[in-house]
Amino acid sequence: MKKAAPHRIQSISELHSLFGLPKPDHPLISVIDFELLKFDNNEIWESFFYDFYCVACKKGSSGKFKYGQGHYDFDEGIMSFTKPGQIFSVTNVTDDPVSGYMLIFKPDLIRHYELGKVIGNYGFFSYSTSEALHLSEKKTNMHKDQK
Repeated sequence: MKKAAPHRIQSISELHSLFGLPKPDHPLISVIDFELLKFDNNEIWESFFYDFYCVACKKGSSGKFKYGQGHYDFDEGIMSFTKPGQIFSVTNVTDDPVSGYMLIFKPDLIRHYELGKVIGNYGFFSYSTSEALHLSEKKTNMHKDQK
């Protein structure tokens, strides 16, 4: 049986709709609170990609998150940077508490700026699963103690 093609999320408005969020304030950029996300349409989340960049800092787990060929399994916290076209899946979704935010932006937002010309040079937007930045409780507490 042939696997279905990944679902393409083309706009920030579409992502907001899929997550059950209100319409975004801007078509090219949004900040999303993980606590507000709803994964109601499970078929889409089995394999998807989007047409924008994402910088996310998340603590807790509401399911298994797969990027590339491996799963992120670090529930204490994770920071990730992804670029348009990378394929993901979210399975075994739960109601477990999750906190954090994701900043998403379309390439058009930065196209006319220097960052738009050089963003491809930043390897952290296309790292492999084994290179994710895991945020342990010890690291989180160290940061709090430095304030």
